[in-house]
Amino acid sequence: MKFVDIVDTTRKALAQTLGTEYMEQLPDLAEIDSYKLVDIGHAVAQSERGVDAFVKAISTIRGKLVIETCGASNEFKQMLIDSFEWGSYVEVGLCEMGQIQDSDIWNLVDGQTVDDNVFWQPKVRSKIFEEAKAIMCPYSISEEAAMMSFNSWSEMGKLIGGIEASQRETLETAIDVYAHALASCGAAISVNGTETAVHLITEATAAGICESTIKPEEFLNNDACITFMLKRIYETKARMMGLPNAAFNNHQVPVRSRNVNLALLLNAVSSAKFDVKANTYNDEEIGIGEFDVISAWQGIIDDNKIFDYNTVSTIKIAADANNKLGLGTAAVTVENVVGLAYDKRALVVCPFKQKTTGHYNGRGDFNNIYLHMLLNMSLNNDFPIVAFVLD
Repeated sequence: MKFVDIVDTTRKALAQTLGTEYMEQLPDLAEIDSYKLVDIGHAVAQSERGVDAFVKAISTIRGKLVIETCGASNEFKQMLIDSFEWGSYVEVGLCEMGQIQDSDIWNLVDGQTVDDNVFWQPKVRSKIFEEAKAIMCPYSISEEAAMMSFNSWSEMGKLIGGIEASQRETLETAIDVYAHALASCGAAISVNGTETAVHLITEATAAGICESTIKPEEFLNNDACITFMLKRIYETKARMMGLPNAAFNNHQVPVRSRNVNLALLLNAVSSAKFDVKANTYNDEEIGIGEFDVISAWQGIIDDNKIFDYNTVSTIKIAADANNKLGLGTAAVTVENVVGLAYDKRALVVCPFKQKTTGHYNGRGDFNNIYLHMLLNMSLNNDFPIVAFVLD
């Protein structure tokens, strides 16, 4: 397992997500090296020929499963998996389509040679996700202060319990930030990498629903445009779950999605709920299934504007000399992102191990407690990822 240091990135992301200064990091929307948080996996080394290639690709090197309860509260609820599921995501294999050949069984001819001595090699792609991100939240409790402040063990227990709960909430907030970063990377790849994004204004203009000069916020306040957006989301999800295809992933292997998760920006959801749905008198009429409501993809403050549309719909990823995400080495900015549809296996956040340690300091008469978490965030673009963008 490869351990990756993500503390500084976490602090920057927390400051932007919370909209307040956090551990000397400013809250304004800015580029984040969010690629450090993402594990894109690497292909399993395999020979080009022979059965050995097939065996290595499906080898069960999934490791020991640690069963923990994931208690994180997250905007991306569909992206989180329980720790006991993580083994299924450590190594992900894809069997490519088989080779269709002519069948002689119903068209045999006297004297015809039927060749059955050909070896048909199964083609399998497999990726290993082995990065691990370890974070910790420490806190101290003074024995003397605790003893003098309360007249019963019960009251002191409430204090200590409350302190511990607040520290665990910090870790849960960090998980929320990681999910946002993972989704942001997925959206950036859809727009600038695999080019699977749905450009809603461009398509609506071609369909005669709006003018090409319409602004994103005007689009969100137009009933016909919102209806078009919902139709395109429904169609995209249906096609992802339809016949196997390579239209929505990295275009290398045709796949069919079993479960498609959907996240929509709050601005788009409010327009759909209070404009389109308000006219239908039917809660089920939107017709796009379950989805997560996202207040912002990355940051909520920019230039002293809080929850401004331009801020919450923008993703900024710092320059990466190693081009980990396949988006080039320069910084990447993606604007006007209002939705993200993705295969459940494409974007995954899993806090798969948690532990509490501590020690007593006799000289200072206080206890130090450390809450530890080991987790990973995987991005596998062998599976479909589609961003919905207002451009």
